[in-house]
Amino acid sequence: MDVEMKNPCEAFTCNLQSLKDDNPDKWLGSLCQVRNTIMCNEYNIRKLVNSEMIISITICYRLLSTHTSLNMALSNLYRVGNNNRIFEIFNFTDTSPQIKACICSIFTVIFKSNFNLLSENAKKFLSENFMATVSSYLLIENEKLIVSILYLINAVISINELNWKVYFYDNKEILTRLINLISIKRFKKDCFIIPMVCDTLSTMFHDEEMVQNFITTDVWDDAILLQIFEHTLSDKINHQISSLNLMSILAQEHKHVVFMMMKIIVAERYITEILIYNIREHVDMTVQVRSCNILANFYMADSNKTLLNLTISYTLPTLCRLCNVKYDVVVRILAGSILHTLLKSHQELCMHAYPIEDIIQTLSQTISTSTPINKPDNLFMTYGYSDLLIQNAYKLFSVLTESIESIRNTVISFKKETPSLSRPILKHLKCENLGTRMACTYFLISISRSPKLLRKFFIDNEYAICLIENMKPTYPYNLRKFSLCCLCNLVLHLSHLRRKLLDPNMKFVESITVILMDKQEKSNIRFYATWILMNIMHTANETFKINFVKDIGLQFFLDIISGDHNAMIQEKTIGLLRNLYAACGEDWKLQEFQNYSGEFLKAIVRYLKFSDSNESLHTQMLCFLANFCSIPPCQQMIFENSAILNIIEMNLKNLKYMNISIACVHNLAINCSIYEIDILETHNIVDTMKNMRQKDLDGATKNRIEDTLSILI
Repeated sequence: MDVEMKNPCEAFTCNLQSLKDDNPDKWLGSLCQVRNTIMCNEYNIRKLVNSEMIISITICYRLLSTHTSLNMALSNLYRVGNNNRIFEIFNFTDTSPQIKACICSIFTVIFKSNFNLLSENAKKFLSENFMATVSSYLLIENEKLIVSILYLINAVISINELNWKVYFYDNKEILTRLINLISIKRFKKDCFIIPMVCDTLSTMFHDEEMVQNFITTDVWDDAILLQIFEHTLSDKINHQISSLNLMSILAQEHKHVVFMMMKIIVAERYITEILIYNIREHVDMTVQVRSCNILANFYMADSNKTLLNLTISYTLPTLCRLCNVKYDVVVRILAGSILHTLLKSHQELCMHAYPIEDIIQTLSQTISTSTPINKPDNLFMTYGYSDLLIQNAYKLFSVLTESIESIRNTVISFKKETPSLSRPILKHLKCENLGTRMACTYFLISISRSPKLLRKFFIDNEYAICLIENMKPTYPYNLRKFSLCCLCNLVLHLSHLRRKLLDPNMKFVESITVILMDKQEKSNIRFYATWILMNIMHTANETFKINFVKDIGLQFFLDIISGDHNAMIQEKTIGLLRNLYAACGEDWKLQEFQNYSGEFLKAIVRYLKFSDSNESLHTQMLCFLANFCSIPPCQQMIFENSAILNIIEMNLKNLKYMNISIACVHNLAINCSIYEIDILETHNIVDTMKNMRQKDLDGATKNRIEDTLSILI
């Protein structure tokens, strides 16, 4: 027998007083009791269709936005009973658009909450059928319902745990309905439909697969771009901003879309002319930054001369200006992010960007000032705006100083108008926000490429201490990688730092060795660890080197050289071995290296005989061979190995490896017997050296050839 619901709205309204006492749970208890009656049969569901229930559901929705307990309790609404009944309300022909809108709003809040906490039944609502059904009501001419549906779709496509793309791949009608809304002219000028459609499509098209799918299906029409762009000319700012944002996303790395956009003509003006007008200083600053984003995407997609001039004359100056501290914080973050992407993809623009609008001073102030905006508020800290501003500033400094020495000098110069960066950098290397640490470290990598600046800026050892702390295995991969990379540059150029890091009390070499020997570490991390050890062993004394080799063992390095390892790690490993070998007593060389000389020589031959693809590794292998050519016991092995002698002769003819090969022959020639000279002649090494006299070589190379031949002839 059907259970009839006796005016369920009274159960809501009679407890509304509880809300004034800040007791929403008591009111929700009434909601749940009524829900049980509603769920019993279709008759009671149909009784929801009345104006009083609209008010009740609307109240419920508004409460959900502010009360977590209500949010979770309403999520539990789907855990009991016949869940499909809830959605049946939406499909009833006599359900008013207001009720449908309220139901969409409630679903929106639920799906915006923690998706993983929802029941399996609640998750089952999210299907192609659900999306198709909801989107079908976009055809109803009710603006509030359409906006509610758009909010719901936006909530669904924002769920990271959900593979929502399949809904659109399998049912093109959903996307078609969304696109068609853009061209409808009958909406009120002050309604939110156009901005909501653009924002929903923007969220959707942040996924590159979706953009590719969109522009390659029959849903796409080049006229769509014109329809979207027409809304940028609206007198409503939110219409302008949302449509510009959608245009910029569609233009990212899609040349076909960019070419179509550049053909757009509105009111006898090309799109580029309109966008250039939009970036004037008197225009709304959000419109300015969104227009810059499109212009930047144009240049990144098609770097022709016309767009280059446009970028230098308009886009770059505007983006630099919008980074200034006088502008809204969100605009500054967007402008900085766009500028960084543009400069990163086109380094040639850096020379045009850094003199503009005091950008160096602006970025220095952002990094050095504790309150970078004029009116700091709770939102500034809550949403991490301060950290994003600082990170953007470091990223921009990184790309500006990456390869141009003059810009590095400008950034690091300690002029009165430019704040000193030393103190804030040390502060940010230790701050709680790891993203800021990473951005700061990446900037240090750029300026540490300059030996001159290294000796001026990194005189304080505290930089190295911070970097050593940040390379610990508990920190994110990128922070560790950047820290190790920066340490490589510091250790290479700063002799006082090398000496400090060799102090056994610091245990630096020990910690780097642990990274090197950990086979679970990623190859980039091990590469930088090997490079640091290679540089630091250049300064280490003989006792330190001997103890280091004893602790690790040469077999470990032999396995790297002869195994299927990363070529960069192999190259730095050979460099490390050469530095371990250099400047040590003959007894130690003979004792340690002779034990493994046969295996090392086999590994060298195996590589040099069959590969010339990696010039840097090939060079290091030949240098290592030259070291063995100077060890008397190893010399005998080399004279008995035709493969090695053939490799030396072959590389003598190659200009890239000629000097190293001459060093190999010179080391072999010292103290060699007449019999061994005959072996060199048999392998054409002497004749090849003689023929090299006739080549157009530099003076130093010719002198080395003559010195070597004077021993052999």
